Amino acid sequence: MLLLQLGLVFLISAGLAAWLSGPSGRTVPADGALALAGGFGAGALMMLPQGWLDPEPAAGFILAGAAAAGAGALHRQTRLGTAGWALAALLAALMGLAGFWWLPAYGRVPALPLLGWAPPWAGFMLMTLIITGLAGLGRRLSPNGGGALVAAMVLALVLAPIAYLQGAYCHSWMIAAFGASIGGFYIYNRALTPGPGGGLWLGLTPGLLAGFSAETIGLDIWLPALGLYALTLWGLARRAQKNA
Repeated sequence: MLLLQLGLVFLISAGLAAWLSGPSGRTVPADGALALAGGFGAGALMMLPQGWLDPEPAAGFILAGAAAAGAGALHRQTRLGTAGWALAALLAALMGLAGFWWLPAYGRVPALPLLGWAPPWAGFMLMTLIITGLAGLGRRLSPNGGGALVAAMVLALVLAPIAYLQGAYCHSWMIAAFGASIGGFYIYNRALTPGPGGGLWLGLTPGLLAGFSAETIGLDIWLPALGLYALTLWGLARRAQKNA
């Protein structure tokens, strides 16, 4: 029964992302952030009634995704500059981390456990900067967003089983739902780009997942994974600039 329920969550995450994307032959989304964040947010909401996820972290992920989608929509109207995108990335990071560190009634989740040598707020600030930087790398991906989608799916496929084997089940399911939403988007958009807002979300969300599960999965796993992911995004962004 558990596997059936979990499968339903992933199918809904992937299906909603695919539906919001629209078939490539008929509808080309101006920005994929709504589809990506919508599918992932649906997965988070599906986990609430089962008790697999608490409301505060779910709200953090959903609000961060909404900020990315909002930045993408605003960019289509006003063409956000570098400062505007940096502010959008910072706000999205703060909204997401607030769901783990500021709001939870059960206690604060260390956004970046620093082995006791620094106060918790220092870890929070450092993690905010890391996530903001990842989001900034993602925003610069176009037109190589397809490669970033594949890299994000690989990241999810590697880390979700690791989290599950360590007993961090809700963290494993959230990472897998992240991969499912990307897979649903990729079905119809493998040759397209997720847009700047979608790219921001692709950089932002793995950082939020790391902040959510850094204490249970371990920084020895998350930091190298995020480092490799950041290098991949940077390489794709450099290639995009050369081909522009």
